[in-house]
Amino acid sequence: MGSCIQAGPYATLFDQLLESDSHSGFVVPWPRRRGKLFPDKNSYWTKYVVAELINTPRDQRGQKAWRAIVPLRRRESLLSFERPERSFVEAWYFPHGVALTATVWFRGDYDPTGLKAAASDFLAQASDVVWSDGHSQHIKLAGMSRACLDLLRNEAFGDIESGFQPDPFCVLTVVSARPEQPRNAAASDRLMLEAAISAVGGNAAASGPAKDSAVISLPKGRLIWRPDKARADRGTTHTLGCLHRNITLATMQVASLLSGVDATLAALEEAKGAMAPRVEPYARRLVEKIKQIHAMGRDTYDQLCLHRQIEPAKGTVNRLAAAIGVGGIQ
Repeated sequence: MGSCIQAGPYATLFDQLLESDSHSGFVVPWPRRRGKLFPDKNSYWTKYVVAELINTPRDQRGQKAWRAIVPLRRRESLLSFERPERSFVEAWYFPHGVALTATVWFRGDYDPTGLKAAASDFLAQASDVVWSDGHSQHIKLAGMSRACLDLLRNEAFGDIESGFQPDPFCVLTVVSARPEQPRNAAASDRLMLEAAISAVGGNAAASGPAKDSAVISLPKGRLIWRPDKARADRGTTHTLGCLHRNITLATMQVASLLSGVDATLAALEEAKGAMAPRVEPYARRLVEKIKQIHAMGRDTYDQLCLHRQIEPAKGTVNRLAAAIGVGGIQ
């Protein structure tokens, strides 16, 4: 595949993928019906870029997607989990690097201790997986993700050394629930909330995590917490599942953009401050896109948790902004 930080190669490939699902390696990041260019229903990608693409001339859509730094999704799965619950791994190719998401739907009657244990076991204990070449392996999530990322880097950029593996970011959503003590639902909610916060790396006893209307933001995690909807008789499992998907993709997108800033600054330092002309336009797009998400404007997926995800990296983003002569994050 090679690097696509220049607009031309990326735009050509994106336009091809948008028009047809026949490419052997990649597809556009959103699901769609056969013969359709875009998703039917509102989703993360609709707010992030699709609404713009729909109103963009056909021959300029690839350029628009490059400016938005839209990733491509690997067509074939790298592996499958050998477990009864619905679970899957997805691989993503950005112009500047790669990303990986792993999703599992837990089903069962979990009390607070059981919920925390189920999430912790998935993150820390070995699972049985079957790789795309047919061989089986009993491997922990960290080892699996490391192997997947190395494989993706080799696919994208050729035979290179094992790369940096960032700490995982966990998103947990309770999509269906019932209180153990119906007469004291508030107490049941509180106990489950504390367990769920702990499951994604938080501490409920601390000063208190930052909270959106439905999303609790933690340093390396998100908890989507709507017990009122989770306890509804019907119709909300799909709604909360969609919100989980959107928050997962949005979190991945921001993490990758920030990683792109880090990589660009590292290359700039190695080159003693001399940025290659082919890199500067992409560096500008990284900074501008991060600023747009941080500002939570109408022209992007405006979740406060993404603003908070960017906040600790403001200094790094502004260093790159200063190096290329554009305004930084206020």
